[in-house]
Amino acid sequence: MLPLSEIIIPSSGRNVNFNFNTAAQYNNGQSQMIPNQIILSNNESFEVYVKSDENYFKKGGIQTDINSNILQIGLDGSSVNVPLSKTPQKILLNGTPVLDRGLNVRYTIPAAGAQSLVGKENTTYSINVYYSFTAI
Repeated sequence: MLPLSEIIIPSSGRNVNFNFNTAAQYNNGQSQMIPNQIILSNNESFEVYVKSDENYFKKGGIQTDINSNILQIGLDGSSVNVPLSKTPQKILLNGTPVLDRGLNVRYTIPAAGAQSLVGKENTTYSINVYYSFTAI
């Protein structure tokens, strides 16, 4: 059987936006679950990884001093929450062969990370997130 390995990010799940408008959002942090953000097919056992191309968020294409690790990423149903970095981090271990499995992705900016944003310019900051997987 030919290997089948595919990750699809539907267009509806390509952008994840956090808005910090209240003191509570800075004090408590925020979390969002994006349903079926990753559609995965693999006919072998596998692991899923997440990484960024940068260690810092950008503002208008220019690097800022906001570290990527304030953003943590995990999957629904898993206690694994990894800080985003240029180093690939494992978010799914020992995945069994699947066809078109939807993964709900959890994005969290915990309280400490949110508080590090206090005093930053009120604008849009962005970072690219990449998902990959490997057969095991």
